[in-house]
Amino acid sequence: MAPEYPEWFRMRSESNGYVVAIDRSLPKQDLLRSQVYLYPAQRDDFELWHWDGEYLKNKATDLVLDIRKGAQICVFCLCSLKFVINLKLFRYSGRLRLIEDTEICLFTPKPKEKALNQRWSTRQCTDDFGREQTGCFVYSLCNDEWVLEVQHASSEQQPKLLIFPARDFDNENQRWVFEPADAIPDALCNEDDLTQLDTNLISREASPSKRGSSSSVGSGSSVEAFKEAHMLIYLEHQPHVSDKTIGMAAAYQALQQWKLQQVEAMAAFDSQSINSSTPIQKLLQDIAEKEAMMIYERCDQLNNNPQVAQSLAAMLVLKLHEQQPATP
Repeated sequence: MAPEYPEWFRMRSESNGYVVAIDRSLPKQDLLRSQVYLYPAQRDDFELWHWDGEYLKNKATDLVLDIRKGAQICVFCLCSLKFVINLKLFRYSGRLRLIEDTEICLFTPKPKEKALNQRWSTRQCTDDFGREQTGCFVYSLCNDEWVLEVQHASSEQQPKLLIFPARDFDNENQRWVFEPADAIPDALCNEDDLTQLDTNLISREASPSKRGSSSSVGSGSSVEAFKEAHMLIYLEHQPHVSDKTIGMAAAYQALQQWKLQQVEAMAAFDSQSINSSTPIQKLLQDIAEKEAMMIYERCDQLNNNPQVAQSLAAMLVLKLHEQQPATP
């Protein structure tokens, strides 16, 4: 049985902060059997899912996650008779041999007895020492050793949703967070993650002269980690940095820009700008995403994925804003 979750939720990847969603560019009649991808959260029904028993059903389409046919049974055999015997054994045991990188698509729900490739559950992720990790595996009930995984693509392609054998290390792209539909998407990093960034960011990415300074992120404040990331990107122009560092730098720059806009609007008595109907969170996210893209446009040595950094910036700026005083 599926664990208890909110009625509708997003499935957010621990690897890049994207959420599982259907291809919004396709007409409704082409969604059946269509590939499932990951996108930055857009807060619509195309990215909302629901546990319908053991099926994961999409709100916009009522279709469910399905292991694509044609690649789901991998039987190694030397003759057709052995193939038939093995296939029967697999079905009798309720398990299927799966091929790595098999794609996940959308399909209509099948009767339970015929839906081995549509039934799912979750379990807590642990490392190779048995310690709990953030997020959970979403595994197939036809073979619990196989889990949903993000296939990272080039900057021109959206990450795909695949099924792959579970790993207990280097498994961020197999770990998922279930986020309530009505929640404002939180930053990918929780407080523990930011504290770890505080400790590690300078040792990995800053110049040696900065590692012993009083402003080092080792001071333990997550706001300081944002400031250090901002310094690495905007002042030192470091080309060898992580997506997360770029996201943090863009988030910090976005918050400063928004504060300045508020001060300028108050000085000019611009009540329309001050009392904008656009939610503050949406304004901050728009600025952060633009800043992340501008970082790439200003530096041709970055090999990171700009879409990942944009998504991280949009999420991290909300986390940073939560730590600010009530007035800019």
